[in-house]
Amino acid sequence: MKKYSFKGKSLRDLYVSFTKDFNGTWTDDTLKIDDDEVKMDISYYQDIFGITVAVNEIVFRDDVIIELAQDEEPTLLARFVVDSELTLPSAQDGQISLGPKHKKGAILCNTYHPIVFELKKDQKLKWISIRVPFSEWDKITKNRFSHLDTLFRSKDPWLVTTAINTSMEKCIDEIFGYKDVDFGKIAFTLSKSIELSYLFLVELMKEGKESEKLTLMRPDYDIIMTIKKQLSENLVNPPKIDDLTKQYGVSTTKLRSNFKQVVGMPIHQYIMQQRYVKAYQKVRNTTEPITSIALDLGFSNTAHFSDGFKKYFNITPSKLRNDVK
Repeated sequence: MKKYSFKGKSLRDLYVSFTKDFNGTWTDDTLKIDDDEVKMDISYYQDIFGITVAVNEIVFRDDVIIELAQDEEPTLLARFVVDSELTLPSAQDGQISLGPKHKKGAILCNTYHPIVFELKKDQKLKWISIRVPFSEWDKITKNRFSHLDTLFRSKDPWLVTTAINTSMEKCIDEIFGYKDVDFGKIAFTLSKSIELSYLFLVELMKEGKESEKLTLMRPDYDIIMTIKKQLSENLVNPPKIDDLTKQYGVSTTKLRSNFKQVVGMPIHQYIMQQRYVKAYQKVRNTTEPITSIALDLGFSNTAHFSDGFKKYFNITPSKLRNDVK
C-alpha cells in the first residue's frame, strides 16, 4: 500500500503540493488532477467569514494511505462522506469506517495531530470538509458550549462520529450539485455549509442527551430502543400500542411518556417521520415509481403523500427525483 505525506501551513498549501506532485492545475478555488496515480476534482473556498470549505472528489489507482500535516492554527475539522467509504485509524477504537455502508458518515476532530486516512484502489471518494479555527468558534458560540470546548481543545487524539441524517444528506447533495456552477457558487456553498454544520452539531447534541437519558432511566431505556427498532422494521403495519404494552409489561401512559422522552416525539409522529425518510431514500436512490413508493409505505393518497413529503424536506418527491437524475 502506497503512503503519501503532505505538509503545509494551510489547506491551500496542501493543494499546491498536490498540483506539483501530480502535475495538476490550480486556480483560485479549483484543483484538477488526472494522471496515472490519481484523479482529483476539488473546489476550495478559504476563510470566508472564518470558515473554509472543500468539496472533494478523489480516485487513486492503488490502495493508499494519506497523511496530512496538522494546520498551523488549531482548528475544528468536520468531514461528511457520501457515496463512498473512508477509513481512519482511531486511538480509541482502532479503526473507523465512514460511508453509506456504515452507521456513521460524518466525523469531527481537531487538527492538533496529523490526519491519516486510507483509500481503496479505484474507489471514488466524495466528501465535504469544513474547517473552523478555534478563534472563530469562540466568536460564534461565545462560550455557550463549554462542555464541547473542553473536548475540542483536548490535545489528546479524539474523533466524534455520527450518522448523516436525511436533512444533512439533502444539504450535501445541494453542495455537490452547485460544484460546477459559475454564478453564486461561493455564497451558496457557504450558506449550505453553515446549515450542514448546524445540523451536525444538533445531531451530536441529541446523541449526548440520549446518553444522559440512559443513565437517568436505564430500566426503561432499553425497552424504548427495542420498540423503536420494532416500529422502524414494521412501518407499514406497526404494532398497536395495546399490543406493545402487553408485550413489554408497561402501562400505556408510561410507554407514551418514555417514548417521547427518549425519541423526542410521540409514537405516531415517529412512524410518519420514518415513512417519509424511507420514501426520501427510495425516491433519491431508486427508479421505482413514486406512486409505488407511496403505496408500499402505507400512503393510500399520493397527493397527501406529496404534500407531507414537501413539509418534511421542502421539496416534492417528483422534483427530488428530477434533481438527482
